[in-house]
Amino acid sequence: MNHLNIAIVNIRNELGWQNTNEPYAKYVVDDFQNSHITGNISSQVSNPGIKVNPAYVGNFSNAPIVINPTDFVDYEHTDGFNFAAVELDHYATLWRAGKTNMQLDWINGVGIGVVVPRSDVRLFTVGQNNFWNLAGAGASIKSGLRLNLTKLLFFETTLKGGYTDLWDVHTTGRSVDKASQFIWFGEWFWVLGFNFGGGK
Repeated sequence: MNHLNIAIVNIRNELGWQNTNEPYAKYVVDDFQNSHITGNISSQVSNPGIKVNPAYVGNFSNAPIVINPTDFVDYEHTDGFNFAAVELDHYATLWRAGKTNMQLDWINGVGIGVVVPRSDVRLFTVGQNNFWNLAGAGASIKSGLRLNLTKLLFFETTLKGGYTDLWDVHTTGRSVDKASQFIWFGEWFWVLGFNFGGGK
């Protein structure tokens, strides 16, 4: 059986008669981690200008750096890395218990959508918990198993992976400032739920 699902990760609902579930996704840059930097940082950035700690000023080419949240960067999507996607799922029955309603289905699906995060960012001490904005887009694939225990009750376990490209992440709260990034993600989830509409 093929059917169309609408999904939103971070309070996500797959609409339709099949199921409803709610995974929750966040993204956080670890504070004080050792990393590397490539690019140029001036002594003053943004407009109006933000003074930069001289320790961060210069030209860098894969140079080691510590991600200090107090005066360098504090970056997270903890109020929601919201991936609002349209998914197309395929269900194939692998096993059925005689004439009962118990059966095992193999689920495969693909999805595409947009990313609408609420980003909490501080850049050189300036920033805010930004409001939701359309920051990018992404795609995903998934595969899993669903055991229909009765006509209404089912148990499902699924592996899902995807890629998102964010080109307009709000940072300091000023329109001239933005960040870009790409994120690969993976998740495993399980669901105990109900079929609405009397099952297949």
